[in-house]
Amino acid sequence: LAVIGCLLIDPLLVHSVGFQLSVAAVTGLVVLTPVLQRRRVPLLLAASIGAQVGAAVVLVPTFGTVPLVSLPANVLAVPVAGPLMMWGLTAGPVAGLVPWWAGVVHAPTHVSLAWEAGVATWAARVPLAPLGLAGVLAVAIAAGLVLAAGRVPPPARPAVAVGAASIFAAVVFFALQGPAAAEGTELDAGSRFWALGGHSVLLLGGPPSATLLEALRNRHVHRLDVLVVTRPGPAAADAAWPLVQALRPRVVLAPEHHQLAGAHTARRGAVAVAGPLVVNVTDGGPPLVIRVTDRRSDPGYRHPGDPPPR
Repeated sequence: LAVIGCLLIDPLLVHSVGFQLSVAAVTGLVVLTPVLQRRRVPLLLAASIGAQVGAAVVLVPTFGTVPLVSLPANVLAVPVAGPLMMWGLTAGPVAGLVPWWAGVVHAPTHVSLAWEAGVATWAARVPLAPLGLAGVLAVAIAAGLVLAAGRVPPPARPAVAVGAASIFAAVVFFALQGPAAAEGTELDAGSRFWALGGHSVLLLGGPPSATLLEALRNRHVHRLDVLVVTRPGPAAADAAWPLVQALRPRVVLAPEHHQLAGAHTARRGAVAVAGPLVVNVTDGGPPLVIRVTDRRSDPGYRHPGDPPPR
């Protein structure tokens, strides 16, 4: 009834990914949470699993991946989200009617929002690769084995448990792997990608194509160390901005007269470091030209985790 009511008010919501995710997550809550609770799964964890499984139905076809870190993030965020919403709905009109008291009334709101923002920031930084379709299917099979364990004959239960545990362990192992190592891989026309030791560099030579975004997803790239935008002007800035928002690069380099917020103007001789990868600007352009080297090939290179030389 809620979905029908929303669509009667705004039929175009049917094309909204956010609306689709909400409907899918609530469906997962309604269908799966009671089943998990009957299996003695704690309510908070059962609700998080149910919502995430439901959302995966939309996430995989739309984005090709499911963020594995969302499960613990939900467990941490959900207990605060409900009280935050209810307090906001209650305190909002009071704060509007008595503006001079708004800061006091909304003190719990500020604390709750700080917690939610902290959880989101932590989750975004966790080095867990998102699960693709194969990972989601593997988790679904393992979960099915867990749910079926209670119905199989007792002699077969240890084998079922071992099979489920093995699948979960394999999924976690691959999720902990960083981006696959590459050396100047051309992702599409004008764009190249380097990844080594969990650090990555992307050279953006033009507007990001579907091929580029799909290639980054397939490499489980969810964070960039260095993004290099080769051309200035508003068109290049508009093309790069979705990548900046999605991949949150630590450093963005662009040529003079760029219009990309937060980018550093890179001139010839500028250097940026991404772990063992060193980005050298050989021509300030435009277009900007870089050379990426592996500083581990330098005999004097020492990894930050190595003991200091004697």
